Amino acid sequence: MNFYAINEQDNTLNIRVFERKVLVDPIIITKPYMSLHVVIEQGACAHIIDRVYCSDQRITIKVLSEAALFYYMDGQVNNNTVCVKNLDAVIETNSSLGIISSLTCAGFFSFDCAVTLQGIKAQFFAGSAVLILQQGNYRQHMVQKHVCQDTVSESRLYGIVEMEGSLEHNGLIIIEPIASQSSAQFITKGLSLGPKVKVSAKPMLEIAPKSVFVKHGVAIGPLDKKQMLFLQARGIMPNQATLLLKRAFLAQISSNLPLWLSKIAPTFFLIPI
Repeated sequence: MNFYAINEQDNTLNIRVFERKVLVDPIIITKPYMSLHVVIEQGACAHIIDRVYCSDQRITIKVLSEAALFYYMDGQVNNNTVCVKNLDAVIETNSSLGIISSLTCAGFFSFDCAVTLQGIKAQFFAGSAVLILQQGNYRQHMVQKHVCQDTVSESRLYGIVEMEGSLEHNGLIIIEPIASQSSAQFITKGLSLGPKVKVSAKPMLEIAPKSVFVKHGVAIGPLDKKQMLFLQARGIMPNQATLLLKRAFLAQISSNLPLWLSKIAPTFFLIPI
């Protein structure tokens, strides 16, 4: 019995997971499609692994009522490479969408994501763990739009930036008048490892109802010298100590997964170092 259908045509990939089907094994994308369309039908649950970083890609996702999708992106953007992903998603009633990215970036990567929570109790989580090398540039723009009550959204970006790299996290949170009892978060944490590193985060808010919760924050700083000395005092070499602290920093993304996402997220989540 087929649980899902895949159709390839004219540089476009269409994925549809049938109603009330639960995929145990993930769907893995390894070819560079210019367009990707995903529909998770009512009551279905699926995992998708996207390992392709092409020059320009557009992705649309629809998670219908009572459904769930875990979308995981991993890989690397090499030096002198430009990669752009544009993602638009709609989440309906009692449905969940989790987007996790684990990326090593030495070139230029841009991720524009717009998510509309249009059903009651719709849930969305976006988490990115990024290692930016040399003169790499990582840009993420995240729009969280709440158009129904009792919805939850969260965007977290954890980035380690080396040499002359740059990290930019912009976002827009829109909570319309009808979306009472909703909540949204926008969190950026950047760890700078060079004097010429550029890290910025600019959340913008459009909030109509009073009965909502919104949180946004930015934290930027170098490696903790006390932690470095603590590790070196125990015989750990400086390079190894730095690596351990990087891993501990990026591991925060997995420790901050919301409970509902932890239930549908597979165990293959990796940190890019």
